[in-house]
Amino acid sequence: MTKGTDSTNRTFKQVLVDVLTPRDARELWSTAYRPVFPVVPQDFSMGGVLPAVLYMMRWGHRRGSGGFVRTFGNPKASRIKDKAGTIDRVALRLAQHQGCLAGFEGNAEQAILADMLLAFCLENKNHGIGRNQPVQRVFPTHYFSSWIDLPETVANLRGIPELIVTVLARQDSGTSVKIGHRAGHFVLGPSFEDNILLRILGAGVSIQGEPNNLRSDIFDEGTAVGIDQLLTIRMAQLLGEAPQKVRGESPEIPNQQPVAKRATDFLYEDLNVFLRAYGGQMPRQSLLPMLESCLSVGLTNVFLSTLSIMIEWERTNLTPEKADQKPWPLFVDCSSSLDTKIRDFSEECIDDLVQRLSRLPICFMCLRILDQRARAERLRGLPQTMPDPSAFINFLGELIHGQSDESRDIQRDIRRTCHKLADTLKDMQETGLVQILENDDIPPVWRLAEAVVIMMGDKLQIAHFRKSLDSCMMIDEPNGIARKRKTTIKGKMAERRSVVLTNTVLDFLVHRHLRKAKKGTGRAVLSLSRFIDILRDHYGFYIDAAPPGFSIPSEILIRNRIHLERRLRDLGLFIGVNDAESMKRLRQRFVASNDKPETQVGQG
Repeated sequence: MTKGTDSTNRTFKQVLVDVLTPRDARELWSTAYRPVFPVVPQDFSMGGVLPAVLYMMRWGHRRGSGGFVRTFGNPKASRIKDKAGTIDRVALRLAQHQGCLAGFEGNAEQAILADMLLAFCLENKNHGIGRNQPVQRVFPTHYFSSWIDLPETVANLRGIPELIVTVLARQDSGTSVKIGHRAGHFVLGPSFEDNILLRILGAGVSIQGEPNNLRSDIFDEGTAVGIDQLLTIRMAQLLGEAPQKVRGESPEIPNQQPVAKRATDFLYEDLNVFLRAYGGQMPRQSLLPMLESCLSVGLTNVFLSTLSIMIEWERTNLTPEKADQKPWPLFVDCSSSLDTKIRDFSEECIDDLVQRLSRLPICFMCLRILDQRARAERLRGLPQTMPDPSAFINFLGELIHGQSDESRDIQRDIRRTCHKLADTLKDMQETGLVQILENDDIPPVWRLAEAVVIMMGDKLQIAHFRKSLDSCMMIDEPNGIARKRKTTIKGKMAERRSVVLTNTVLDFLVHRHLRKAKKGTGRAVLSLSRFIDILRDHYGFYIDAAPPGFSIPSEILIRNRIHLERRLRDLGLFIGVNDAESMKRLRQRFVASNDKPETQVGQG
C-alpha cells in the first residue's frame, strides 16, 4: 500500500486540487473534524491549558497577543529564538522595578529569584533547566497567569481550552459560548463570585471600573498569598493589562460539544465536584497537579470514547445514545512498571489501541467528504452541528447507503471523483491507491476517504493522532496516566506505551470519588471494590479484570489489585481493618470545604 512521503505530499495534494477544487482540497487536507471532536489532533502542552481557560472564562473570547515578549524578551533581536523571554530577563525586570519585589537587586539574590521563578511559575522550552532558555509555559498558580500570553499563540493548544470552557459552561443552544449564561458554577464573564475556578485561583482580585477594560482586574495588596502566586501577580502587573482578543481568526468560543457525551459529562462532573469540595481547602501545590491529572483523565476518556463511537458509526452509520456509550478499555499497570509481566499486558492493550486508532483519521475524512458534499448540495433538513452534533453525524451516515434521490446523487458524485482520481494516479503508477479507489465492494466515500488519508501520509495523519493521545495522557509526566519506553522488536527500535496511574492521578481519583456528585459534595463511603468498579465504568481503567478481547491470567490480575492496594496504603488513602473486602475502604488526605469539624485528615 502506498504511503505519502515528504517528497510526494506536494504532488498528491496538487493531484487532489486538480481533481476537486483548491478550496475543496484544502478543506479535506486536514486532520480535524470539529463537529465530532472539537480540537485539532496534534501535540499540545497540558500545562498551558489552565491559564488559557482562565482567560476565556474572564473575558468570554479567545486570547490573542499580550506583552510578555515585549516586557521580558528582546523584541529587537534578529533571530526569533533570541526574542523570547528567559528566566534571567524576568528576574532582572522584577528586581529592577521599584515597588515590585524588594531585596533582589544583587546578583546572588537575582539568581535565587530566577530559581524560584523556574520552580514555581515558568517552564522553559523542552523542559530545559537553564536560566537563558526560551520560556514557553506559565503555571496557573494564580488567576493573573492568564495575563501572561504563554504559549505565545493560543492555537498551539489545539483548541483544548475552548473545549474545556464549552464543557464547563453547559450552554444548550447557540453557536458560541455567551457571557453570563447560568447553568452551573462556571459562569463566563467579569464576576469572580459566579465562577468557582476564577474564585479559587483569583484570591485578592477585584474588578474596578469598566469590566471590559483590560486593566480593570486589580490585586488587593493586603491579601495573603504564597510566593508562587505573588511572583505570578508581579509578572502580570509589569505587563500592565490582559492580552487582547485573538486577531485574524474568530475570537468567539465555539459552543461545540463532542460527540462523546457520556465522557464529556464525566469530565464536567469531575471538575465540578473536585473544585467545590477541595478548591478552597487544598494547598495550591497539591491542587494544581491534581487538576492537571483531572484534565488528563477526562480528555483521554473523551478522545478514546470518540474513537469507540466512530468505530460504531462506521459499522452502523449511527452514533450510540449517551447511555450506550462506553469508555475504551485499558488495562492499568498498577505496579508502576516494576512487575514486567503486568507491564507487558498493559503494553499489549495499548498496542491494540494504536492499531485501532488508525481508523479514526479515515472516519474523520469520510465525514469531511460527506459534510462538504451535503453543504454543496444544500440538502433540505440538514441538522445543526452545534452544540450537539449527533443528529448531524447520523444524517451524514444516512447518505452512505441512503435510497433518497439526494443520497444517490451524492454517492454517484463521489464515485465519479474516485474514478477521476484513480485515472490520474494510474499515470503516476500508484497501483495501491488505484486498487482502493476502484474496489466496488466498498462504498465510494470510504474508498475516497482512505485514499486521501494515505495520500496525506502518516506524518500528516496518524502520527498527529498518536501525538494528541500522548499529550492527553501526559505520557511520562508526573501527573499523567501513561509511560513510554523504547525497546527492540524483531531487530527494530520501537516505542511501547503502558497505562500507569501516577500517585497524583490516584490522589485525585480517590478524593474526587469520595464526594457525592448528584447531591452536592458531601462525603461518600467508598470501598476499594467500588473504586475499582468506578475506574472501569467511568474511564475504562481495568485493574482486576481483563479488558474485552484480552486474556490475562487470574494470578496477574490478583497481583495487579494487590499492587493498587499497596500504593493506596502508602499514599495514606487506604483503610483496611481486616482482610474482608467490605472493610477495605478509601479515605481522604485533605479536608473538604463542607466537612464537619471532626472529619480531619486521616480519618476518612
